Amino acid sequence: MFSEPDTDVVAKMVPLDFSFQILHPNCSILTAASDPFPCAAAKVAAVPGGLHPFIATLISFIVISLAVSGSYFIYSVYKGSVKFEWNGTMQTASEATGKRILLVKLGEVVRRLMSDGEELLAVEFESLREQSPQEPVRVASLTPNKYKNRYSNILPFDKTRVLLERFPNDTYSDYVNASYVHSFTKKNRFIATQGPKKSTQQDFWRMIWEQNVYVIIMVTSCTEGMRVSVENKCSKYWPDVQEPPFCFPREDLIVCTTKESTKRSYVVRSIQIKKGDDQRNCLHYQYVDWPDMGCPDSPNDLVSFMMAVKPVIVLGDFHVVVHCSAGVGRTGTFIGLYNTMLEMDKGNSVDIYECVLRMRSCRMNMVQTQVGFGVVGDSGGGVRWVGG
Repeated sequence: MFSEPDTDVVAKMVPLDFSFQILHPNCSILTAASDPFPCAAAKVAAVPGGLHPFIATLISFIVISLAVSGSYFIYSVYKGSVKFEWNGTMQTASEATGKRILLVKLGEVVRRLMSDGEELLAVEFESLREQSPQEPVRVASLTPNKYKNRYSNILPFDKTRVLLERFPNDTYSDYVNASYVHSFTKKNRFIATQGPKKSTQQDFWRMIWEQNVYVIIMVTSCTEGMRVSVENKCSKYWPDVQEPPFCFPREDLIVCTTKESTKRSYVVRSIQIKKGDDQRNCLHYQYVDWPDMGCPDSPNDLVSFMMAVKPVIVLGDFHVVVHCSAGVGRTGTFIGLYNTMLEMDKGNSVDIYECVLRMRSCRMNMVQTQVGFGVVGDSGGGVRWVGG
């Protein structure tokens, strides 16, 4: 996990006009705002170059404050908007696991866990494996649903799986390999899912539509590995900007990409989804520098990515889809990073062990490897969560 960067550091990492772009995909860098989007109230043009820096900063603060405070109104106008149950005790400072760490001692604990070849970290990760719940996966294991699973050993629990609306005369059309996962204070805030297969793209987009998803976080590339052993990790389920739309007749869905912007380690896309006369815009963030079963080369890039998506996630009440290939390793690490950052913001301690255990009660194998569970200290005395 990362501690929150200092304001000066963030200012250096994120240009001023980018703070507008992350609130609305069509603003600033991605051209002027014009298309409908849930955060329409946050439409802002780029700051004129002649403004005094203090005035520009003040304007930025006012705009962001209005956007956040007005998020309930913004999203209430959208049909079928998701209303989450607030629960301040989702991850409280309990001593249930005995793993809670005071933030002032976090660096010390990290160094101890990572010493002696990470032996103590390995012990904790094995303990986590033993404590992880084993829940029924009967629906995912049904023969008609097996081909929909990318990996036969990564299946959604019956009790937390996402249900699609069932087509008439198709008993198994309600299945998709996806699970609801809690955030720090909201139940079912995230949907963790596998990278869509070519044969399940239509189910993925139907889930996006039916579950009122406006943000998709993709933490994988479509293919990974060396040229001689390239692995298909995820189907390319969106068209490029210049490509014709993807059409799914049975689902009555049309998907097209209207804008794309490439950053240092990730890509931001604005994707339009149409169903009949209704249409929505969805933000698609793809982090491309996170290897499978490994960790990003630069923690700064991952921090920049989180700083870009975090304001969009907290802007309103809607499910956020997160996926990698299997939907547990890098997906679990991203959600865990988000949750622990919120926990650190709200208190003076953090329980990484409990955070992962809670995610695993929603979906099996979340944070799949020890490198995903590990924390390592940096030269500045902070900490970071890596891998997946």
